[in-house]
Amino acid sequence: MLVEEVKTVVGLESAKGHHYQDFKNLVNELLDKGLVTGSNQSEGLVEITKLNQQRAKKWDKIVKLNEELTGLIQSLPAQKWIVLSEGWCGDGAQNIPVIAKLAALNHNIDFKIYLRDDNPSLMDQFLSNGSRSIPKLIIADAKDLSVKAEWGSRPAPLMELLKAYKADDTISKDMFNHDVHAWYAKDKGQTIQKELLALISAI
Repeated sequence: MLVEEVKTVVGLESAKGHHYQDFKNLVNELLDKGLVTGSNQSEGLVEITKLNQQRAKKWDKIVKLNEELTGLIQSLPAQKWIVLSEGWCGDGAQNIPVIAKLAALNHNIDFKIYLRDDNPSLMDQFLSNGSRSIPKLIIADAKDLSVKAEWGSRPAPLMELLKAYKADDTISKDMFNHDVHAWYAKDKGQTIQKELLALISAI
């Protein structure tokens, strides 16, 4: 989503962000203690987070970058790429590795991940239809933190799948989650790149 009105990220200087590798290290350190990021703790979230770490590791290795998007990102001026997420977030595990790989193409991009539950005032500036949906990418000017664009929490085809799920009470949550991750496996990170290409090109 392009930001049409003047909007500035507020309170970023007091929020704690993590570089991508540091974020992954933090998630693994918590898992070693039987814990997860965020305010909720359960065995179920621990298992989901373990699976997410495997998914992210896979995409770190195999995702192929869009050549046109690669060239565009390498030409960008100084920006901050802010991602709000949590270690247990399935969509985060599928999309953040792609975003991180793209950000690494340009040393002018300061890319950090901020935990949603640790930064509620930051998260609440970027709600999706009133919801704290994650992951959320905010692209902001490096100097004045004016917001140029937002993306999240999942590619458009999956937003449509979510609408269908909510409208059909015969589809279980497990079925929906299976379909979501099957879609990601087939898409291989290409749709998010096409969406970011369109978004960044229009800034």
